[in-house]
Amino acid sequence: MALDARTVVKNISGATRFFGYLSRRGVELADNEEYTFVGDIWSLLNDRDRGYLESDLADGNIALVNNPALHVEDSVAGTTKVIDVESGSVVSRNPDYDEEGSSS
Repeated sequence: MALDARTVVKNISGATRFFGYLSRRGVELADNEEYTFVGDIWSLLNDRDRGYLESDLADGNIALVNNPALHVEDSVAGTTKVIDVESGSVVSRNPDYDEEGSSS
C-alpha cells in the first residue's frame, strides 16, 4: 500500500516570496506557486523554522495544500488510526483509502 508522503505548500501572499524554511537553502515561490517535497513539514523543521511557518500560516502568506496524515498503530488491537483535527479538536479516525491505496 503506497501512502502519499508528500507535503505541498502554496504561496498565497499575493507576491513572490522567499521561504527560508523550505529546503536547506530556502525556496522562492511566485504568487500561487506550489512547492512539493517528500515528508511531513512539521517533523522536518526545527523549532525556529516551525515558528516561521506558523507565522506565515497565520499571516496568510502560505497554505498547506497537502501534508501527510499521522498514522498511529495500536499494536494490541491491531488497528491503525489517523490523527486529525475536526472543528478545532484533535481526534482519531479510521484512515480513508482511495483506489491507489493512499490514505488521508
